[in-house]
Amino acid sequence: MTQAVLASVLAFIVAIGVLIAVHEFGHFWVARKLGFKVLRFSIGFGRPLWKRTGPAPDHTEYVLAAIPLGGYVKMLDEREGPLAPEEAGRSFQSRPPLARIAVLLAGPGFNFLFAIVAFWVLFMNGVPGLKPVIGEVAEGSLAQRAGLARDDTIIAVGDERVTTRETAVLGILDVLVDRDFIVANQGDTYRNRLRVGGAKLTIDGSPQGFTAWRDRPYYDPVGDYPPAYAGYPAATLEQVVDAVQWAYANNIQIITHANGEAATDVLIAAHEAAIAEQGSTDMRPVLIHGQFLRSDQVDSLKRVGIMPSLFPMHTFYWGDWHREHTVGPELVDDISPTGWCVQRGMKFSSHHDAPVAFPNSMRVLDATVTRRSRSGDIIGPAQRVDVLTALKAMTIWPAWQKHEEKSKGSIEPGKLADFVILSADPTAVDPETIDRIKVVETIKEGKTVYAMSDPQGAASAVERAN
Repeated sequence: MTQAVLASVLAFIVAIGVLIAVHEFGHFWVARKLGFKVLRFSIGFGRPLWKRTGPAPDHTEYVLAAIPLGGYVKMLDEREGPLAPEEAGRSFQSRPPLARIAVLLAGPGFNFLFAIVAFWVLFMNGVPGLKPVIGEVAEGSLAQRAGLARDDTIIAVGDERVTTRETAVLGILDVLVDRDFIVANQGDTYRNRLRVGGAKLTIDGSPQGFTAWRDRPYYDPVGDYPPAYAGYPAATLEQVVDAVQWAYANNIQIITHANGEAATDVLIAAHEAAIAEQGSTDMRPVLIHGQFLRSDQVDSLKRVGIMPSLFPMHTFYWGDWHREHTVGPELVDDISPTGWCVQRGMKFSSHHDAPVAFPNSMRVLDATVTRRSRSGDIIGPAQRVDVLTALKAMTIWPAWQKHEEKSKGSIEPGKLADFVILSADPTAVDPETIDRIKVVETIKEGKTVYAMSDPQGAASAVERAN
């Protein structure tokens, strides 16, 4: 803890020192360019730790002082005494008003330019995502017994290096490390509200992070990527085929993360091979995300019997990014193609994938219906669906996806009393205001587990919007 505090204090001092140096250098540089005489350029206050005198004719004194929480640029000041004839007109007071204003604004102006450059460098060289730092470690947990502690950084999962929290979580959760355990515990019965429903497989990564495995190069990836970069697989063809064959052999539902076209090609091929060898079953395999699906792949998903769980919420959070950097303006309209599924009479589900996006159900519903990005652009007008279809993709169809349609997904006799009360009817309001609808109350098995403190205010907000 002490080391962490010291490191934070040191980092703060260094950061402040850099900002101060840039700020004061702005004043100094513009003052010199506009003919002011600079007597001293100091970073820090107090006792000088280092100083040097510059060359003639100004002999500016450069100082690095002991207290690095400020700085100053001292210019020739005629109020401090008479000036030599050759220095007339070089004092701060004698320069034109616009020149003095320019010197005063130069400090914050240089800080602004520095911020642009710094963010550009981070953008070009950094990795989009949260750093994989461990939070609270529960007492007596496996993590604690393994020696993990708060603020530890995950650098690898197995033999694979990880740079973001997303890749770390995927690496930990998606590897089928214990197939015997899955076979022994998989089933329909919940124990303490938990059941092993099947297995998860990951073929590629994140489209917005340029790690989804595509069948063509990314449009304009941000970062240091080789020419014709198309992402990469997280699993080999042999691993995918083996995992899918195992799932069919044991009648285990397998849910597969695949975003790029190449990843989905491999998934479809693996299922086709398993069906050819073992025959089809009612295991209801699922494709998770499928953001860069081609229309022919949607046809194949229907033929093979893979249910797509799509991510239309991406059109809001990253639609503009996809248009500018991942797939480009020609293909961006077809990301998360819910419209294609409706045209083919296919069930699909939608999700938010927290913590990748906020767990906001109304935002999911809104994005599925409007597909409006944060800039206001509509990402794929033809892929929009009506409100009732979007609601099915969040209720009855996910229940079917999980083999739980007999007990969940709709409000009817014989099913669990699991439902919410909303501040407005999403089928009756302007679709552009769906994201303003609030959950007023949540009922789980007939009992209220959440109630909004001001439901009338939430309802009024939607009414004003309409």
